Order: sequence, then C-alpha cells, then structure tokens
Amino acid sequence: MHLAASDRSSSPAERMRWSLVSAQLVAVLALGILPGSTVSPIRFCPCIPPNLCKPLPKNHKYQVENAQNIDPKKTPGQNVGIISHCDLASLCKTEILVEIKGIVFDHSGPDWIHYDWSKITTIVVTKSVPFELLCHAHAKGVRVIFKGNVDQKHLILPTERKKWINSNLLYMKLQFLDGMHLETVEHISNLHELPKLVAQVKTDVQNEIPGSQNDTAQEECDCLLKHSVQTQSSSYVVQHKTSSISIVAVVVSLSVPWTPNCPKGNCFDYVSMANSCDFLYVKAYDMQLEMWDECFAKANAPYHQTLSGLSNYIKLGVNPKKLILGLPWFGYDYPCEHFYEPGRCKLKMLTFKGAPCSSQIANQVEYKEIMQMLPRSITGRYWDDNYKSPYFVYKDKDVYHEVWYDDPESLSLKSSIVKKLKLGGIGAWFGNSLNYSANPTAAMQTEDMWNALCPIRLKWRT
Repeated sequence: MHLAASDRSSSPAERMRWSLVSAQLVAVLALGILPGSTVSPIRFCPCIPPNLCKPLPKNHKYQVENAQNIDPKKTPGQNVGIISHCDLASLCKTEILVEIKGIVFDHSGPDWIHYDWSKITTIVVTKSVPFELLCHAHAKGVRVIFKGNVDQKHLILPTERKKWINSNLLYMKLQFLDGMHLETVEHISNLHELPKLVAQVKTDVQNEIPGSQNDTAQEECDCLLKHSVQTQSSSYVVQHKTSSISIVAVVVSLSVPWTPNCPKGNCFDYVSMANSCDFLYVKAYDMQLEMWDECFAKANAPYHQTLSGLSNYIKLGVNPKKLILGLPWFGYDYPCEHFYEPGRCKLKMLTFKGAPCSSQIANQVEYKEIMQMLPRSITGRYWDDNYKSPYFVYKDKDVYHEVWYDDPESLSLKSSIVKKLKLGGIGAWFGNSLNYSANPTAAMQTEDMWNALCPIRLKWRT
C-alpha cells in the first residue's frame, strides 16, 4: 500500500492529511527533535557572528579600564570596564576590586535598542526573548536571562517542580540564554519550600550547562582575571592576571520583597537562598501595599524604608554582595476620597492582608507617562523631605489625584545606599518605562534617569 500524498486513488481529505504529516515530519527533522527522545534538539544560532550565542565567561564582570584611555570611536562593547568622572578621594582607595552589577528588567518591545548599555551587566526579559536583543546584548558584553514564575505547585509537588525546572532549562538552552530569574506569583503560600526550589534550580543548571561552576569553585580558582586599580596622578594602573580557564557565568537569581518576610517573627531562610543564588533582587518599592496607619497617599519607595529593608537582610546574615537594590521607574496615581492639601490625599478604604488601606487602590504609572502628566498638574512638582520623594496633584473632572513617583533626585539618594551598604549592585524595573523618542526634553529626562543609577558618575561596565 502506498502512503504517498500524491496517490491519485486517495481522496482530497486523505491527501491533505498526508501533506500535514509530511510537513510535521520535516519540521521535526529540521529541529532535530524525536518524540520521546532524550536527545537535545539541534540549535541554530541566529547571531552574526555565531560566537555571540555563547554564554559570557564568568570573569567578564571584572574588567576595568581607565576612562582617560577610552576611545570614543569604539563601541560600548569595546570600551569595557569604564570608570568615568570618579571622585578618587571618596571612592577609590589604594587598591580596589570592582564588581558591581547593573540589572534591568525588560517587558518586550523595541525600546531595548535605546538603553544605556554602559550601565547594564544583566538584562532580565519577562516575556519572549527576541534574538535581536540576545545578539545585541552579547555584543555589548551583557548577559540575558529570562524570568520564570514560581507557582504554588512548584513548591509543594516535587514532580511538578522537576518538570518545571526541566522545561525552563530546555528553553534556556534553545534560546542561548545566560540564566534564569525566579519570581514568585502573588498570593502564594508554602514559601518555606522556596529555598529547596532555589537550590534545586542552581544544582540542575550547574549539571546541565557545560562549564558552569558554583561560587566555591570560583573562589578556589585564583588564577581568573583580577584587576588592581591604583591612583597615580588621578589615573588608573590596571594589572591583568589571566589564564586559559573559562568558567561560564550561568545566572540564577531571585526577587525578594523590600524587607525580609518574617511571619510571626520567623523569617524565611534568605541566607540559604542567597547562597544558592547569584543575587537576590530586592524590590525596593510597593512599600504601601499594607497601610496600617492613616489612609493617605504615600511615596512608593521612601528612602529610610529602603535603607532599613536592605539593612534587615544584612542583619539576617545575607552577604551584602548578593543583594541588588531594585529601584522603580514608575509611580502611583492615587484618587483622593478627600483632598485637604498637597500631601494630604485621604484614600478610600481597601483592605489588603488585614491592613485597612493599600496602594492597590491606585493606578501604576510609568515614568514616561508621569512626565507627560506633570505639566498639566495644578501644583507642579512638590518634594516630601520625610519620604525623600516627589509628588504632584492634578484634578480630573471633580476628583483630585495625587501622584507619587521617583525621579533622578530621589533615585540618586537611594542609589547611594549601594556604596553605603557595599551591595552587589543596582537595578531598574522596567527599562521600557522611559521615553526614548527624539523629543529633546524626553531625551534629557531619560538620560537623567539612567545616570541616577550611578550618582557618583560611575559608569558600570563590570
């Protein structure tokens, strides 16, 4: 019996069926995937040159270069490790090892092409990863990792956990990604199981990705790239000590709240999670989700709460170098139930986790939208010296609104905490929240926001 789709004795429906079967077979063969097979699919690098699909070496983040020796004709990817306009008296000691991370989240769209890549070491993509972004980032020496959402079943069901990890590892390999960022979904319980999941993800990544090593192996290998930076007439002397060893830096990271979660005084095991991860991304915002005092509009990320939250992690024993200060490039638009004066916008009650009021009653607004709203406000920009945050008031029909947000001034103050607490780096949520149009005013606002990530004028290419 012939099974050819071109068999004249076959009906049109049968010929169509065999055409589909043939198409599926061709697709399977092209991808190198066999149903039920444990053989990894063949991967085709979309980048030119193809070596851009290779994971970045772990020692990449230690590269440092004298800003005076930067060639303006070179691309940012060639001018690696830039320190510019650095206040040597306050920042630089006789010898310093530079290891600062710059993490930026991206939620899709073409904005990434306009990012200030000189301040990014890792970009976290929350949706599908365009291959153009991957190739561009690797050409700039920036790692690309994807966000994996941790659900309830992944914590309590070992089989579901393993299936979820394997699926993400396959995706990581197929997309030539540099790692995975873990984010717990809202209203999840059994968080005491989270350390087990984090440890298993890290172990499986190290077992599956060729060349990846843990931190212990990294510490034992002193022959990796290191730099000694000395001050001589306001310049840097960079000494290199290298070897042929290449350790792949596969990143596993985790988002944590602005302050440790300690129900009934028992904190989750953040120390073990930090030890299993490359870094903990501290989401230093959304601090008004639970308002236990007066129901008034407040700053999204007050300075003193940001400082105390990070300090609390360190007091628990978390290595500060494992902490990334995550900053908001967004704000909240609160509708006032009663408006008394600027800074006194009383809110309608909305219970959340037992608290009588919550910022969930407000609309989250990206920074680029806030900058368009500000000129139409009835107050202009106000500054709250208690929260160290700006705000303004506008009126829509008969309803007053108070908008609290962060701008270069408030972000620069919080960015200084990185140096104060000797943290591992800083991050922004999201890079897409800025205006990358050709408008001169918008361009200046966007540049100031990027520069606020390093208020001491440190250009981070580590």
